Amino acid sequence: KLGMGSLQVTYNEDLNGNCVKFFSDDNVQLCSHVICREHSIKLNKQSCEWNPIDFSTDEPLRKHFMASFSSAAAAEEFVAIFNEGQRLALDSEISENLPGEMEPVVFSSGEPGHKG
Repeated sequence: KLGMGSLQVTYNEDLNGNCVKFFSDDNVQLCSHVICREHSIKLNKQSCEWNPIDFSTDEPLRKHFMASFSSAAAAEEFVAIFNEGQRLALDSEISENLPGEMEPVVFSSGEPGHKG
């Protein structure tokens, strides 16, 4: 449990994508990730959950986040903003996977058609 604080979704011009950040009441950053095309968010009345790779620590880790809001309308608004960020990620091809992880590369030590 991270506690009370400020949950923010901001636009990153360099990525052409949205970032989610959470700061505690003491202004400590406890969540920092880019919304990627693979992400999904689940709405439960006044809360929502998602599982990004978080960069708020020294080493990126996949984490489970749950945000609780004061009303169902506030939770729905966050989900709508998150989903808009996901659409932007699709348009901008923002992925958690690096390009080399998505398509394997086969290396050959001979010329095409060469029979060893």
